[in-house]
Amino acid sequence: MNHYKSWSYRFLSLIVFVMLSIFSLNYFVDPLGRDSDQRYSKFTNSDILKFFNLKIYGRYDTALLGTSRVMKIDPLYLQELKHEKIANLALSAAHIETLLPLAKIVKSRQKNFIYGFDCFSLNTSTLDSTRIKEIEYNYANLHPSYFFDKDLLSASFKTLRNQLMKRPYDYRLLRENELPAFHSDEKLQQLFQDMYRDYKLPDDARILQLAQLADEDDLFIIYPKYQHFYPLFQEYGIEEKYFHAIKLLVTHTKAKVYSFYGLNPLTHSEENFDNFGWHFKPKISKRMFNEIFNSSEHPLGFLLTAKNVDDELDRLHTQIKDHYEAGVPLSE
Repeated sequence: MNHYKSWSYRFLSLIVFVMLSIFSLNYFVDPLGRDSDQRYSKFTNSDILKFFNLKIYGRYDTALLGTSRVMKIDPLYLQELKHEKIANLALSAAHIETLLPLAKIVKSRQKNFIYGFDCFSLNTSTLDSTRIKEIEYNYANLHPSYFFDKDLLSASFKTLRNQLMKRPYDYRLLRENELPAFHSDEKLQQLFQDMYRDYKLPDDARILQLAQLADEDDLFIIYPKYQHFYPLFQEYGIEEKYFHAIKLLVTHTKAKVYSFYGLNPLTHSEENFDNFGWHFKPKISKRMFNEIFNSSEHPLGFLLTAKNVDDELDRLHTQIKDHYEAGVPLSE
């Protein structure tokens, strides 16, 4: 009997030790970049929802909000520019109906945000009610048991391995920059039809809520798209709706609004985008943020204000319309 008790105590002690070790490894290695300033792994820019709440309520000064395009942004690089802790809270296939509540949580924690005001995220016809409910559930529920998750444990070991191998912390993003991009008009047309079908904006009230939620320390960015999309936006009436939303945002927010929309060296080159031109590559995000937070002799973006927004959007419309009506090849 005593032998059985002794074995039971040892077994329980072993279980407790193993559990504490797993918790400690996941907590202190921090592959999510939740608390540390120098951690980057595949989960740092990931929107795996079972970990998402841990990131929302982690330590940061500014949160990156937006669609999967925002996952191409290196939060540690941005930290160096802004000299503050950055968390990447991007969500793939995100919509304003999920991003607005997330922005409210960020502001309720007295944090700032950099919000990607993406054309895709404003399309109410692509709303997925199941995903919205799943995301909202993870906003509201924090489970400490996630620190014992096997996927998080695997990421912790890989993070330690990368450090021991002295790999550049951003080697994953560097690798994405070098991947060859595949583009074809047929595939791009199909992608456009799939993702921008029956384009409809949310009520103006939703956009105004987002605009008025932001303060002077927040930032909205209109990210570049591969040039192929711009004439399609005009042809299908999407540009008019998107520009309406941009005007609402600019004229009702205290935050700065930067735009990289239009035909410029960033959007002309297919090698700046991944397959089918859906996402810009990580190197482009560095160029954009360098321009925003450092002086640039040859800026590609521009600051939109209540005074210039009408003229700037009219200029973009004319630039794109004239370029393609003149039959200028896409590569020029």
